[in-house]
Amino acid sequence: MIRVLEKGDSIVLEVEDSGPGMTPDEVSRAFDRFWQADSSRSSAGSGLGLAIVRSMVDALDGKVSLVSDTAKGTRVIVIIPRMT
Repeated sequence: MIRVLEKGDSIVLEVEDSGPGMTPDEVSRAFDRFWQADSSRSSAGSGLGLAIVRSMVDALDGKVSLVSDTAKGTRVIVIIPRMT
């Protein structure tokens, strides 16, 4: 699921899945370049996606966070200031 919300002077983007989720240790490394939680989950990918997201959000003076549950899936939350 993808949601975009306006919150005060910010835009909030949430991307949520219902996949296998990540453990707390995996969550702590999720934004590391070239790191993948489990290489057997995917046949493609370089482990750069969330690292690129963090770089882009940082460049916009925003914040990005990730919450995950191995039984429910993962949600990435991006908050960026509204451009004026």
